[in-house]
Amino acid sequence: MSQGISILLLLISYLLAAALAEKQLEMVLEIYRHGARSPLSNITENKWSTRGQLTEIGMKQSFIRGSIIRNEYVNKLKFLDPQYDIDKVRLRSTDRDRTLMSAYSNLLGLFPLGTGPKLPEGIDLKLTKPPISLSVDDLSNEKFALPYGYQPVTILTGADEDELPWGATEDFICPKMKEYHAALYKTPDYKMIQAAFEPTVRSLAAVLGRKPEEFDFIQAAKVYDVLIADRYQNNKSIIKYDSPLWRNLSILADVALTFEKFGEKKLIDYTSTPLFTELFSKIDEKEEGINPQVKWHEFSAHDTNLLLILNVLNQSIFTFPKFNL
Repeated sequence: MSQGISILLLLISYLLAAALAEKQLEMVLEIYRHGARSPLSNITENKWSTRGQLTEIGMKQSFIRGSIIRNEYVNKLKFLDPQYDIDKVRLRSTDRDRTLMSAYSNLLGLFPLGTGPKLPEGIDLKLTKPPISLSVDDLSNEKFALPYGYQPVTILTGADEDELPWGATEDFICPKMKEYHAALYKTPDYKMIQAAFEPTVRSLAAVLGRKPEEFDFIQAAKVYDVLIADRYQNNKSIIKYDSPLWRNLSILADVALTFEKFGEKKLIDYTSTPLFTELFSKIDEKEEGINPQVKWHEFSAHDTNLLLILNVLNQSIFTFPKFNL
């Protein structure tokens, strides 16, 4: 993925039209993929105890990204305040553990320990203790509300029953989507891609001790999902990372997942509506002076959300956004 597109996906900065002459940054929409996760399935010898959960590496990736953003938008540009302000910073995540944990890890980098709220000067610390007798650590010298100046934040998930998950790609968004997905397997494009990757599928089947006819290129991509999770966890791999088969599988996975999610234009139309409706609503609110104090909208999301933006912008390059992009 080119550096220009990476920057496009990491931060979409919106310059308010009235301020363009002065090049004054008014609001930022940040959309990123969660950090490294455990695989969604398990078909290698490395046994994972979780499915699709953020790993320690994923937490570290997200924290570092938050620290980079703090250095740029707090330290250099002075755009954000050093301390979290609930009126200026709005946070949103899909209703998945890995995106929520990525958001919290990212925010710990953006608003690190020592930036949290302090107790009122001269407050009677007896007021901070529950009305029961407990043996707890003595924090009488702690000046912050929470240990080490931790800053709690509010993250919305949009998990209400009447609110569709923005940018989601599951079939339940529209009854027709399941029909569109099924139709993909009957298209000439499916047959063409299957034929192009048949040698790679056969090589993978041989490594796994399976019959080639048990796989198509989409199922092979699910195997790659496990392999890439193993790599980020430093697990032993059944395929060498610098081998031709690994490189071919990487290409196969990008093509397969892009085809499966957005191989039909109607799929893009249906899945893009919730996401872009929300993004444009934030821009409209800024222009109309609604909640003018809000400067930062952050969205913790998935690779499919970012790829969706590329497709709508006619920038599809059959490359899925990597972890923590």
